[in-house]
Amino acid sequence: MDKLKQFFSAPVFADETLSLRASLLSFIINLHLVIAGVVAIVYSSLFSEEVIFSLAALATCIPALGMRVLLHRGRVSLAAALFIGFIALTMPLVAVIGESSVATVSITAFQFITIVMAGLLLGGRGAVGFLFFTCVLNGGALYAEANAWYPVTATLSHFEAWITQVITYTAVAALLWLANRLIQDSFAHARRENDERRVAEASLQLAVDAARLGTWMFDTATGKTDYSSQFIAIHGGQTPDPAFSLIHPQDRERVQQAIASIQSGQQERFVMTHQIVLSDGSERWVDSWGLLSRDRNGKPARVAGVVMDITDRKLAEQEREHLIRELEARNTELQQFTYTVSHDLKAPLITINGFLGYLEKDVLAGNTERMKADISRITEATDKMHRLLTELLELSRIGRIMNPSEMIPFAALAHDALDVVHGRIEASGVTVELDPDLPAVYGDRQRLTEVLQNLLDNAAKFMGNQPKPRIQIGQRGEEDGKPVFFVKDNGIGIAPAYHERIFGLFNKLDPQVEGTGIGLALVRRIVEVHGGRIWVESEAGKGSSFYFTLPSESKHLESK
Repeated sequence: MDKLKQFFSAPVFADETLSLRASLLSFIINLHLVIAGVVAIVYSSLFSEEVIFSLAALATCIPALGMRVLLHRGRVSLAAALFIGFIALTMPLVAVIGESSVATVSITAFQFITIVMAGLLLGGRGAVGFLFFTCVLNGGALYAEANAWYPVTATLSHFEAWITQVITYTAVAALLWLANRLIQDSFAHARRENDERRVAEASLQLAVDAARLGTWMFDTATGKTDYSSQFIAIHGGQTPDPAFSLIHPQDRERVQQAIASIQSGQQERFVMTHQIVLSDGSERWVDSWGLLSRDRNGKPARVAGVVMDITDRKLAEQEREHLIRELEARNTELQQFTYTVSHDLKAPLITINGFLGYLEKDVLAGNTERMKADISRITEATDKMHRLLTELLELSRIGRIMNPSEMIPFAALAHDALDVVHGRIEASGVTVELDPDLPAVYGDRQRLTEVLQNLLDNAAKFMGNQPKPRIQIGQRGEEDGKPVFFVKDNGIGIAPAYHERIFGLFNKLDPQVEGTGIGLALVRRIVEVHGGRIWVESEAGKGSSFYFTLPSESKHLESK
């Protein structure tokens, strides 16, 4: 019983449209079986002399059942075409066998039903096809009838005509009811899909707005591109032009190739990261996605794209990389610091310990002169340790303990530093030249004075045998919006191999020269804390030029 019920039920397929057509065809076949049964019963009971119609009605049930087999196998279109064709061909054949005219109401009505069924099951082309087929078939039958190629002797009584009309109109009404139901279901389905699409679009738009995504749509048919307001906002209020002028020059060719490739259908999608240049000259980073949609013929129809401003993320990544490099440098410096401190502080302690032993022996021997020499060496060692500890403490304070920043004329800083190193400058006979019209800088006056003080002191200290020692203080252009200052000398110079090493802790190129080797490390730290950088240009025997940048406005130091 269940199998029989399943056989006469409409099959369900994964394709919703196919299931709908299968349901419609199943209903029509079942309706045909019912009508055929009713016709057979009515005509055999009431019109025994019209047995041909009863037999013909029952005969049509056999192919109808065969159509149901095709239907359950998913051959919906084939089953529909065969079934409708069978009905369209059977009706004129029944008229000829029953010696009736094909122009009777019943034949005409059933032929009308076949055309309606063709439209419902096979679409507009099916309806036109069966209309043409029926017209040709009826034209041939009527031509044969007019030329008496077969006799037309059967006539219907009023009762027979009424019964035929009831059956015919009932079938037509059932089909029209079904058609109306399908139309209503289609409208309801379309409304549901439309509502769901609106909800999905609203949700998508909310997500796009929340993520601050810009969208664009390119139509291959019109060649027109539409941009969302957020897309235009990301691009600084400008709409992209065909020349891709908003794309950064170093990315422009790559972006053009990707867009052209997806618009022509050579690739289905693209994902890329590139820069854009706004009208004010500022640069921003964006992530871009593009996806190609094709029409039913497989040709490119439209391209949908999305852009996301990732400038903040890129800046954060760059800052992270900068911090990582800085941390690595600090770790390297710390390792060097630990090694050097343990080595350099150990030397005075060893000296003190050794001369305390000598002092003990000299006290016991009563050697006063040797005692004085021992105490002098111990004092020198303690003074050296004190200088080391003082400068290490000073170095550790930079960046943590700062005086309030202010705008200071650079010339004033130079004069402050020259006052501090005046003694060494005079003793070495060095001529100092200070360039005019030097700009003001923004920072900690005391720390910046220490920078010039150390540079000037080193320049005077390493003049060598120069007969006319000279130091020049001035400016050479700008770097990243900051003035580049310099302290030049004509002393012994520094070999390129040592240009980076000299800025390390306790790195003294000449151990015999006085000092702790912390001075240039202190200078670099102060300059970097102020957001600048320092480097040296020099060759052995050709003097040295120390260049450094400093902020000329408060925003440089604040951004640092």
